[in-house]
Amino acid sequence: MTVKGFAQVKSCFGDRADLEHQADLIAARGVPPREIQRAISEGRLEEQINLLAVLEGLTAEDTFIAARLSGISRSCAWGLRMLREMHCQGINIVILEQGIDDTPLGLERLGTLLAVAEWEYADKSDLVKTGQAQAREQGVVLGRPRKLDEKTRRYIFDMLQAGHSKSSLEKSFGVPRRSIGRIEREFANGYQGQLPFLP
Repeated sequence: MTVKGFAQVKSCFGDRADLEHQADLIAARGVPPREIQRAISEGRLEEQINLLAVLEGLTAEDTFIAARLSGISRSCAWGLRMLREMHCQGINIVILEQGIDDTPLGLERLGTLLAVAEWEYADKSDLVKTGQAQAREQGVVLGRPRKLDEKTRRYIFDMLQAGHSKSSLEKSFGVPRRSIGRIEREFANGYQGQLPFLP
């Protein structure tokens, strides 16, 4: 059974003493120094990569120990999502400052935090969907602007219907083959654009 510790600070704070303090707390739980991963992250992506590197190889019945939730990720939602995945895989989780461990009380605390994260995620998702629906009603076009205007898209479809290959159209219009395939599917499924069909 493997036990791994994880201590991390953000470079913007640069507090190496705090990093060592976290490592000392983890070592006090009996984790060998060679099994304690220390990391100083430059940003959120690096922070997540550091955590994933520590988790690699952990399986059911192994134990992951961290000093505090903020040392796992500055994004509470992402950090808790990772804890949920570990928990589902049967990995024992110990977060010292938040009192999360494999005791009934520790698991209850973890369950509460995960439930709050779920609620927050669902609430944000609903707000985003509502905002997108309102924007569409007001005529706002969401997503990246199309590289080709409606007339050109229709022309490409007509050329496909006339027997031109996707390869030749790809070269002529400088668009990827997958975009040409998407145009073909849209018009073949009765897509109606803003301009009338070309004669």
